[in-house]
Amino acid sequence: MVDTMAPERMNGHAAGWQLRLVPDRRGRHAVLLLHDSQVVDTQRIDLADAQERAALAAEWSAKTGWPSADIERELLALFQQFADLPAAEGETQVQTLLRLAQDAELFHTQDDRGWACVLRGEVGSEYHDVLPIRSKAFRLWLVRRYYGERQSGPSSNALTEALDTLEARALCDGPQQPVFLRVAPLEPQGLVLDLADARRRCVVVTPQGWQVADVPPVRFQRQEGMLPLPKPQTGGDLRALQRLLGLPEELFRLAVAWLLAALRPTGPYWVGIVEGVAGSGKSTLCKVLRGLIDPHVADAKRPPKDERDLFVGCAGSWVSLYDNLSGLSHELSDSLCMVATRGSYACRRLYTDDAQHVIALARPLVLNGIDAIALRGDLLDRALV
Repeated sequence: MVDTMAPERMNGHAAGWQLRLVPDRRGRHAVLLLHDSQVVDTQRIDLADAQERAALAAEWSAKTGWPSADIERELLALFQQFADLPAAEGETQVQTLLRLAQDAELFHTQDDRGWACVLRGEVGSEYHDVLPIRSKAFRLWLVRRYYGERQSGPSSNALTEALDTLEARALCDGPQQPVFLRVAPLEPQGLVLDLADARRRCVVVTPQGWQVADVPPVRFQRQEGMLPLPKPQTGGDLRALQRLLGLPEELFRLAVAWLLAALRPTGPYWVGIVEGVAGSGKSTLCKVLRGLIDPHVADAKRPPKDERDLFVGCAGSWVSLYDNLSGLSHELSDSLCMVATRGSYACRRLYTDDAQHVIALARPLVLNGIDAIALRGDLLDRALV
């Protein structure tokens, strides 16, 4: 990976802009445009082609105010630096894996977990994903890159050593940054909603309004099973939602209150409870409400067996819907209160003697059933029924 920075002398307008080269020895290199270390655009070009350099320089000059002649000069400098890089021949598998991961932005979270923001997708439709370094998704990303260059897979030992090194870099050299799921706070008074679509877009909401952003201003993770939200449109009418749900005014107000609270990036949250006779549409109503904020392949779940299953299940999605309940045990009722108001579950970490694995979270919940579900006072205090 090769970097170049817009010099500070450029009247302050271009300061903070940076170009980053991800070399591709097959010819078309990935060039990243960054501002304050955040990726703004990515293009694949043949840096040896003067016309392609000039066209890209003109495009990015219009976007940044950085003079096109200076951008073109920096692109040429990147190519010249790349030409001086050592050839790939003679590299060990570990060295090749580490080189192929050079464009990954490594960082760690407060719990000392290594993460990587990586470039994925086809040429012309690339996007960035945030992946745990120890995840299967990051492992496959790295293996695919290796296979694309060498037409073979790395050995398990080489892959393990490379992942160990990347994790060490993330923990020791990378910055500490939070990672969010579906909803994130935005200082000073805003929030960001992850659309989780193929382009990894998001909606930025502030007191002044909302807009769709192609590059999220925060780090979002995408858990398995998450489904995309549609791109929002202006001119909506809440009464159309009321007609769809078929709710009277009083119940519709409660549904809207739950939806708005569930969009807050931090808890506590209401527990939405829907009770009614068989065939009254309880499950459909709950699934629609959940799908407006956090659509998921597993849109409804059966109640968990214990507190551990509850916390693990809630950690995998923003909203959890528990369907067709027949009453709640005292223990499960108390655990649901903890999830709604922010609680934690701790257990011994596997293959250790005294290290703990802690899941701390607050999540919006939806429950439905025929019988009266919330009987204990603690849960009733947190419920919209």
